[in-house]
Amino acid sequence: MVSIGCNNRETKTMRTLLKKMKLIIPFRMELDISKKEFNNRLRTIMMEHTPGFFQDIEDSLQAEDIKYKGDFDDAGFSFVPKQNLFGNKRSAYIKGAYQENNGKLIIEGEVNGFSYVYLFIYSLSLLVYGSLVAFIIYVYRDDLTVCLAIATVFSAIYAIAFSIHMWLFRKSTNAVKHEVEKDLFYLLRDDLETK
Repeated sequence: MVSIGCNNRETKTMRTLLKKMKLIIPFRMELDISKKEFNNRLRTIMMEHTPGFFQDIEDSLQAEDIKYKGDFDDAGFSFVPKQNLFGNKRSAYIKGAYQENNGKLIIEGEVNGFSYVYLFIYSLSLLVYGSLVAFIIYVYRDDLTVCLAIATVFSAIYAIAFSIHMWLFRKSTNAVKHEVEKDLFYLLRDDLETK
């Protein structure tokens, strides 16, 4: 079900770039629990993913102890944080695989905070900024200093906006990683009821 490698949309180059930008963060955990018990306890914090906008609204109003939506089986898992109706919107998704070895459950996964929608938005904004700069340079083509000043200002604004967005995405991805590690470790509690 779950593979951590590249899928059809992602190339190795893109994944390498996203890892360097810290938008894909791998993690590894070793837990003292059996795979069967882990799956039973994972059901307590995860609901099955059902697509649809109205389903997402309904799911956000359900029980607070359910923190994730996704799928899992004996080989691995794939899930996203459940969206709160009035809370933080985090777009990161988590996928991983686990295996039992010498009485310990070894979990290897990754948190991916990148969505291809952002690529479209950045490309579109770059096109708009570029067109605006080209138009202004065309209007002031006789004065080279004005053209260079305008191009520099617009380039700086775009670079600052891009940097702020990347910082926010990294921060959100890192927060989701820590939250997932905490919740997976939480599953070791002895007083946790299984469904």
